[in-house]
Order: sequence, then structure tokens, then C-alpha cells
Amino acid sequence: MKRYKLSKLVPILCFFLILILQCAKAPEGAFKIVETFFQLRSGGSHIQLYNLYHENFKRDIPLDHFVGIEKLYKDRFGQIKEYKLKKWNERKNFACGRGSGRMVALIYNTTYEKRTAEETFTMLKTGDKWEIFDYYLRPL
Repeated sequence: MKRYKLSKLVPILCFFLILILQCAKAPEGAFKIVETFFQLRSGGSHIQLYNLYHENFKRDIPLDHFVGIEKLYKDRFGQIKEYKLKKWNERKNFACGRGSGRMVALIYNTTYEKRTAEETFTMLKTGDKWEIFDYYLRPL
């Protein structure tokens, strides 16, 4: 069995440690997009809100349909009172055909005027740009 000197393994171990720490780094840009999402939803800016989404989402859900959904949310939930990040995690396995880049899920507990909800944002970073790739609202 071949023996390796510790001095030869240190650079390799450092490389993997840096790689792991980079992957665990909080996605600040994604948090900012969600912050903008909540501000725009509170203000009723449907077109600007729609522009935060990835092109695949827009292809599946046209603007007029999206505006109708947003109005339905407003009727059923009311205005946003408070939102708080519950957790986030890196999405490692996603279909290559749906996009490429870094993908994370951000889960928020949100209090509205009429009820509370858990909102899940699947965020995709392509190049330097974060976008909402998918969104799910679950009433609590």
C-alpha cells in the first residue's frame, strides 16, 4: 500500500474545504429577490412582480393568468403583514432541461391580514442573476 505524505494532501484537502464552504454560502442575491417580491406584492405591482420570474415560469404561466392568480391571493389572504425566513437549502438534483446554474429553495412563514401561509421560492442563479424559478404558497 502506497503512503502519502501529509504535506502533499494538505492542498487537496484545502481545495475541497473551500469548495464545500462556497456551496454552503448563503444566497444573498436570492434573498434580495424575495424581499423585492414581497414589496411588489404588497404594492400590487403585478407586471414588475412577474418580471422577477424565470423565462420557463413565464412560458408556462402567461401574464394575464398570473395577474388573475395574484388578485385571487389578495382576496383570500389580504395584505402582507410579516414574513420571516424559515429555512433555505441548496437544490443539488434538478433536471438539466429546466435550467442550469445554482438552485436554492427559500421557505418563508408569512402572516397576511386574513391568514398565514408557508411560501416556497425555488430560486435559480444563471450567471450573476437570480430569478424565481418556481413558487408555491401553502395556507397554514
